[in-house]
Amino acid sequence: MHSCVEPLEARIAPAAVFTFKDVDGDLVTVSFSKGTLADLNGLITYSDTFGHPRQIEEINLTAAANPQVFAGANITISVVPANDRADAIHGDGFTNVGYINATGIDLGVVTIHGDLGKITAGDGVSKTDGLKGLNVHSFGAFGAATGAPDLNSNIDGRVGSLVVKGSMDVSLQVVDSGGGHRADLGSVTIGGSLFSSVIGAALAYGTISTGDDMGMVKIGQSVVSGSLPTSGSISCGGKLAGITIGGSLTGGGNVNTGRIVSGGDMGLVKIGGDVISAGASATFSGFISSGGKLAGVTIGGSLVGAGGMPSTGKIFSASDMGPVKIGGDVRGGSGNESGKIDCGGKLTSVTIAGSLIGGSGNDDSFAGDEGQIRSTGDMGPVKIGRDMSGGAGSSSGLIHSDGKLASVAIGGSILGGGGMFSGVVVADGKMGGITVGGALVGGAGIDSGEIVGGSDIGSVKIAGNIDSADFRQGGIYSNGKIASIAIGGSIVGPGNRVTISALGKLNPPASQADSVAIGKLTVGGDVENAQIVAGYSIAGAPRTGDASIGPVQVGGNWVGSDLLAGIQDGGDGSFGSVAGHVDDIVIPGGKASILAKIASITINGQLIGTPGIAGDSHAFAAQIIGSLKLGGTSIPLPGPQNAIAFSDPNLNDVTVEEI
Repeated sequence: MHSCVEPLEARIAPAAVFTFKDVDGDLVTVSFSKGTLADLNGLITYSDTFGHPRQIEEINLTAAANPQVFAGANITISVVPANDRADAIHGDGFTNVGYINATGIDLGVVTIHGDLGKITAGDGVSKTDGLKGLNVHSFGAFGAATGAPDLNSNIDGRVGSLVVKGSMDVSLQVVDSGGGHRADLGSVTIGGSLFSSVIGAALAYGTISTGDDMGMVKIGQSVVSGSLPTSGSISCGGKLAGITIGGSLTGGGNVNTGRIVSGGDMGLVKIGGDVISAGASATFSGFISSGGKLAGVTIGGSLVGAGGMPSTGKIFSASDMGPVKIGGDVRGGSGNESGKIDCGGKLTSVTIAGSLIGGSGNDDSFAGDEGQIRSTGDMGPVKIGRDMSGGAGSSSGLIHSDGKLASVAIGGSILGGGGMFSGVVVADGKMGGITVGGALVGGAGIDSGEIVGGSDIGSVKIAGNIDSADFRQGGIYSNGKIASIAIGGSIVGPGNRVTISALGKLNPPASQADSVAIGKLTVGGDVENAQIVAGYSIAGAPRTGDASIGPVQVGGNWVGSDLLAGIQDGGDGSFGSVAGHVDDIVIPGGKASILAKIASITINGQLIGTPGIAGDSHAFAAQIIGSLKLGGTSIPLPGPQNAIAFSDPNLNDVTVEEI
């Protein structure tokens, strides 16, 4: 080893500038903007060959007689490639430095035309920068082989900027140990990837963290974590200006890996590839989290949760969130809250080019929440290019706004899963238009495959069928009005009934127009084993007799189904005539000036009952039915306080009631 600074060439002046030839013949120049060669004597440790310096293993400024002589010094290590000089062998044009130890000393800008293994700096007291800037070709590419004791760099005080032209395989931490300054990082630019790896005996965490704010972060390739906890992560205790990653953000096999976290607001996040957790036991991996507002997120690939552990493949903000755009799928795993977009305030919009897919996680509180879009405030337009499907986990494959929901457009189908509330669109406040390019299908889970509004719902358009697998699966429910419903296919309940329910307005003004709960219903195919009701809450309770339904038009057959406006059964659990007795009544509490009305009923196909089922009956019931047309034939209506039963034996369990 060689541990002194020597005038390696006679032309070097007696100042803090010296040169040497590195291992492959490149000419290396080391310069300090402060201090002299005499001050540096004994502070530089080299690897050598036959007594000739070949690579700097350590620059130990803390060992100087007066370390503060270097306070604020710029350090520049430049290289003249050997192949640029006629008398030399061909070099690679770079040199490596193992460790710059300036613990307790503020530094200016450190520039190295090569690799750096480790740096420590900052006096922990003054308000000046601990390190004004670090500009290196690579950071930790050779692990500890170049002389670094480990791959953990620590700066006590603000860092102006970090520029790494290649990749970074180390941990950089910016702290405020004395409380006299801010632990900020001005900006980060990494041309390659931020890695976590094991290089020889050295553990490379591949992390960047600050106690306070962090400026813009730009990473040309990917953030790749490994098996080490917190590896492959970018975090700050304050605000994060924004981040761009050209490749993917990948969590590994341990906690807090592959993540971007800020304690305060976070600017725009742009990721060219996937955000994914690859580990089965990696809580909070593949994770983007803002402790305040999040300006927006764009992911070119998919957002994917892993199996086993919660909060993987997740985007979270404690406050408002800007537009979220996903170029692939959002997929939940078997861990709770995996594959989730979770906003603690208003969510501007969500666009998913692929599918929203629920997972299989669950816990004792029925909070699976995999493959989910959730906001505690209002939610803007949501667009999903393909299917939205629930999984085995509760609340999986779910869109839920605690406030208003502007609109939802789904290119494929809404598919309920095995979990409770899976494959559901729900808003506690008003909901705008809902467009589904495929079908609305209930699953095995209770309340799966549904559209649920805590208040009014705009127009609902479903190109395919509404299909129920079981009770309260595959339905539409509103605690307010539904502007209109258009079903391109059929409404079919193969086992239990499909329900379409709207409460309407409680205590409406004394106007018939204000009583409309379902504006218009159009079905291209059949209606089979369904119950369409106005005046009922989303829980299925009759609430008001001041609830009307607009025109109803069915292109196919009407089979074993009810159509009811403001009417409840008389206590027998069935509507219409049972053994010749009709006991249905108007839901109590309505205004005398408003009559529950069905504007018109047009069924182009056949009316078919279910006479083979004992005790079963069906009804068209309201206080007023404007008109009834079956198969092109107008049917005379019974008039107020009357009911008619059909003489056809196949229809002896079907009743038309004006109550």
